[in-house]
Amino acid sequence: MTTCDNTVTEQYRRAPLNGLIIGTIVGAVWAIVFVVFSKVRWFTSPRFAWMTFMGLSFPLLGWIDGLCEKNIISHRPLSAQRHETKMLYAATLSMTGIATAAIFFFDFFQDPQSLGSHLDTVSTIVVFILYLLALIPFPYGGWTLGAVRTNNSKNCRRSFVSMTLMSVIVLLLCVICWFAIMEVLWLWIWIIF
Repeated sequence: MTTCDNTVTEQYRRAPLNGLIIGTIVGAVWAIVFVVFSKVRWFTSPRFAWMTFMGLSFPLLGWIDGLCEKNIISHRPLSAQRHETKMLYAATLSMTGIATAAIFFFDFFQDPQSLGSHLDTVSTIVVFILYLLALIPFPYGGWTLGAVRTNNSKNCRRSFVSMTLMSVIVLLLCVICWFAIMEVLWLWIWIIF
């Protein structure tokens, strides 16, 4: 998310625009994945409609990340830049995970029997804790994105392409891990109850 100039101010001048472009690409992939892999039509299921809407918010998140990164780079020493960039991406991906969990949690809250006849007796607090426990991959994925960003800051083309690809891959892997963790936790709850 940089330009090819060597000065710090010029290097990150286009970071917000590049963040917007990367966010648009990631949001499009996000929406396509949820529409293609949903078992129901996206416009009849509130869960998948909200997930598609989340995809539309990724360009805004990319823009905000670019602005924050530009601010981090221009006002901090190098060691703090690396740490704060990783924290920025960890926080952004964590927010995405929390929004995903909230959508699925409220879907469960509206229809607890959707999980099966044995699981409708599970306390809402237990379900909330399970959804939060499953969010573990998101901060680590964001930290990884921040590490990729700080390691590729010298080459502008490589940085833009690698951040786009890594954003898509890491986000999809985090969501897949979240679903897998949720399945294991629900199996555990099903065995207990």
